[in-house]
Amino acid sequence: MNKIDNIRNMSDKELYSFINQVSNNNGRVCCKCGKIVYKNERVTISKTVDTAAKKICCLCRDCYSDLLDYLGVCDV
Repeated sequence: MNKIDNIRNMSDKELYSFINQVSNNNGRVCCKCGKIVYKNERVTISKTVDTAAKKICCLCRDCYSDLLDYLGVCDV
């Protein structure tokens, strides 16, 4: 099974809960491991909507590296 299929196979309730959990992150706590992350140690993932950037989540460097490994991509 493809790794993204886990998200595709979520029920509406599970997906709603997952999105709320990720989007309610205040930018100081890693949304994966839950540890407090200081400004120079965090990676913020955002999406540009029109001219404004909307923050999706914040990850510590270790969890960001794990995410890239899990997805099988590299940061450019």
